[in-house]
This record gives sequence, C-alpha cells and structure tokens, in this order.
Amino acid sequence: MLCCADALVGTSIRKLFCSPLERCLQSAEIIGKILNIPVEVEPDLIEIDLGSWDGLVMETIRRQFPEDFAARGRDLAAFRPPGGESFRDVESRVMPVFKKICQIQEETAAVIAHAGVNRVTLCHILGIPLQNLFRLGQDHGCINIIDCSRDPIRCRLLNWTTECSRFQSGRIP
Repeated sequence: MLCCADALVGTSIRKLFCSPLERCLQSAEIIGKILNIPVEVEPDLIEIDLGSWDGLVMETIRRQFPEDFAARGRDLAAFRPPGGESFRDVESRVMPVFKKICQIQEETAAVIAHAGVNRVTLCHILGIPLQNLFRLGQDHGCINIIDCSRDPIRCRLLNWTTECSRFQSGRIP
C-alpha cells in the first residue's frame, strides 16, 4: 500500500520542518529518511492547546462544560478553553513560522503539522474566516501543496491522501 512518504519520492523537497509533538516527529523522521533530508523541529508548529479540554471527546466537553461549549460555537476563532488557546492564538503563533519557511528561496520545503495548525494556515492563505476552519478537510496523513513562489500565495492541492491514489496514478498530482 502506498503511504504518504512514498508519494513524496521524486519531489523537489529539500527542507523538512515539523511540530515537536511525537506523532509529527515520527512522521517527519520517516519522511526525512525516505527523502534523505534532515528534520528541523519548529516549536511553534505545535497543535492548539486545548487546556483542560485536552484529551476529551466533544460529547464529554458538551456535557461537562455546556456554557463554554456554547460560547465556542458562537465564536470559534476567539474562544479559549480553560487554560488553553484560541484559533486566533494559533494563527498568531503559526503564521510567522509559515512566512519564514516561505522565504526559503531556492528550496522546496515540507511541513509536518497538525489538523488545527494546517486549517489555520489554510484559512489565512485562502482568506477564509477562522470561524469556518472546520469546513476544510484535513484527514490524517493528508498532503496540502502551497505555492509560496507567487503573490498571492496559492493553495495548489488540498487534503490529498493515499486514498486518492485509487483515482490517480498514486503520485501527487
């Protein structure tokens, strides 16, 4: 079966950045080994901090924190769970890193991050209000291609997975 790392073979990726969290580090190390490039950890690519909600499923949050859950629905972008951060906070943390990576002129870079980080970045690039970030699919192990060589920055591919290879050659289009 084709995996995400295999789909990247033959691309021009020469830099690899990732979140410090274990699941991203493991994925980045696999990809780095296959592409023969080192992994650079970027602490600000870490997933959204959900504070006291971390590790809880939505149904539990809805039951245990009904007022906070309702407030989250009213303003998804600005809402902070107790002890956590908002998606606006994530945007403030992640976009400077993304812009720094985009400034790498001569090399193509890959970023191994989390669904929340990816969605916030894509909303920023596409001009989508953060309130609508869950309208963007970000399946596990998906690939997004963002072209930083143009102004404005363009999203060339969104949420590609190895499942898509059933309909294509098995390589990223």
